[in-house]
Amino acid sequence: MSGKLLTGNDRKEALSRAYVAAVAAGAGYVTAHQDFDRDGVDIQIRAGGAMRPTLDIQLKATANLAMEGG
Repeated sequence: MSGKLLTGNDRKEALSRAYVAAVAAGAGYVTAHQDFDRDGVDIQIRAGGAMRPTLDIQLKATANLAMEGG
């Protein structure tokens, strides 16, 4: 037993969420996520203001990206 608590997919998901949260924070927005993903929404980016728009995002990640032509 390796002692790891997260699977490879768990790690990719956590890194994807952290990346989106960092980019959103740099732009001045906040992120939120639901406890249970039932409709394909992994994370939300939320803005302020009178209308308070929200962007729902489904994240995808890969660990083995092959380069074309080389």
